[in-house]
Amino acid sequence: MTSTQTQTTNRRKAQRHARPLRISWRVMGNRDYHFAEAALKDINTGGLAMHVDTLCRKGTVVIVQLDGLPEPFVGPWLLQAAWSQDLPAGHGKPAYPMGCSFTSPMQEKELQALLEAARKVTAAPVPAKACPAKTPLGGRSVPGGERRRKAQVRSP
Repeated sequence: MTSTQTQTTNRRKAQRHARPLRISWRVMGNRDYHFAEAALKDINTGGLAMHVDTLCRKGTVVIVQLDGLPEPFVGPWLLQAAWSQDLPAGHGKPAYPMGCSFTSPMQEKELQALLEAARKVTAAPVPAKACPAKTPLGGRSVPGGERRRKAQVRSP
């Protein structure tokens, strides 16, 4: 192992956990309160890494919400950007990896509960859309089994 790999490994205070979750984020103070989509790369008790659409300077305070998780884990979470960088050209639309630290570090048991909730969300099969019930109406089917009648026109 090279010295750079050793230094990088030793800098990490907690084990990182990769989870393919969609998250929403915005810079604190963003006047339009618009949350943008991001992709979670990994998370640990000290913070998280994500891919975002805007390059942020170190120290930028961001608000993050974890989409699709049950209520106690959604957030919003307040974080501070520790680093952000450009990806090499050729990745399609712009994406910037960014590492953030929690303003209040998470307890290990909180992280494990969050990871379990995320595992259940990503492991759950996406339910297929139900096929509409077929109702015989002159050989036609109507979604939801709804029966329709020909409107009767009444004379005034």
